[in-house]
Amino acid sequence: MRRPRLLRVLAAAAALLVLVVLLAPAHTDLPIAWLSASHLLGNAAAGGTPLWWALEDLANIALFAPLGAALALRLRPVPAWLVAVAASACCETAQLWIPTRHASVLDVAMNTIGAAAGVVLVRLAKRTTARRAAQASATRPHSVQAQ
Repeated sequence: MRRPRLLRVLAAAAALLVLVVLLAPAHTDLPIAWLSASHLLGNAAAGGTPLWWALEDLANIALFAPLGAALALRLRPVPAWLVAVAASACCETAQLWIPTRHASVLDVAMNTIGAAAGVVLVRLAKRTTARRAAQASATRPHSVQAQ
């Protein structure tokens, strides 16, 4: 698969995941519910506890990191981040019209952090790749021209 096509597929998959999770009629917090129901954390992760809300915030961050990364592969860092922030704001606004959901400014903030993390990871990966390529070309022996 060519790289531009792969990047479009990754961006589309990340966007689809965000749309499904944020616009589904039922709140999709299965991993958090599983953790709170398991004996791994005991009652510390019961619904409404500080640990529950921390897990909820971390889930919002984790949800938007792949979207931020996928967008950063196609766009410059700031526009990639802004597109992800706009997507988060739009989805949270749409939740106002879904009776079983509730919109939250805190969710937008956590999604924004996740998108920024994804953008930063891609930027660091690109910088590391470029640095390694420059080092490899600097250490490569130059061919001797025949006289």
